[in-house]
Amino acid sequence: MPTVDEFKQHGMTDLSVIPESAWNQLESDNIKILVLTKDTSINSASVNVTAIPKRQLIMQETDMIFEKPIKSFTLTGTVQNESVLKIIASNDSGTTWKAFNGVSWHPVDINDLDDVKSKGMDIATFNGITQVAWKPFLSEMKLRLAYYLDLHAVTDTLLIDKLAYETVPVVSNSPKLHSIKIETNSLTIEGRLKELERINAINIAKLNFKSNALLKSEKYKMHDMVIDTCESDNMKNIASSGAGETKQEVAFSNTTELGSGKVSELSLASITNIKKIEVK
Repeated sequence: MPTVDEFKQHGMTDLSVIPESAWNQLESDNIKILVLTKDTSINSASVNVTAIPKRQLIMQETDMIFEKPIKSFTLTGTVQNESVLKIIASNDSGTTWKAFNGVSWHPVDINDLDDVKSKGMDIATFNGITQVAWKPFLSEMKLRLAYYLDLHAVTDTLLIDKLAYETVPVVSNSPKLHSIKIETNSLTIEGRLKELERINAINIAKLNFKSNALLKSEKYKMHDMVIDTCESDNMKNIASSGAGETKQEVAFSNTTELGSGKVSELSLASITNIKKIEVK
């Protein structure tokens, strides 16, 4: 515990002047700030911390359910400089997770962030998965995604904008009638129809032969496009731009009387990659 004289000689009244490079020299995961106060009635201090968030894996809480086979996915986002965004997928409601390496699907351990970072898919790989690769993976017609986010620098932007997917067309081409051929023996068509009318097999007045409509029928295609803007309550916020700033009231701990005042601790154990701290 520092003495009163040491506080007077080396203590600081403004932590905001400490540069980021100095904070980076602190290797401990349990940073504490010692505060000397003469007013023994003060039991807390306001701490404003600016820091890069820890790397994290953000997972969907529910499955996406599909009524039709998936043709492709399109994920749009921004990954600047050395920041990292990786995607992994689950087809069994989050029990197991996999990533596509361009050839086949391989398992990923979600309890090991290094494994997720190493094996996870970047945006280009994820968007490049073909219908052939999605078909066996999505045999149960459901999918859950998880996103690994690792912001490298304060000035970087790491952002997922939206996720879109396209389903396989219901019908690719409609049947098309190219020609009609009618063969008769010795009777003409007109004669044959008159014969059928005479035996009440057909009523010419009800015959409405729409050959022109059939001959001019065109091919048609049907496509389904579904857009997920990631705004559902079931999807957590997956955007991070620059350093995050948090302001909170932190209670003093391990208070010890020193001289005419007291020394207390402010624990910042849950915060890493600190850029700036202000205590008021």
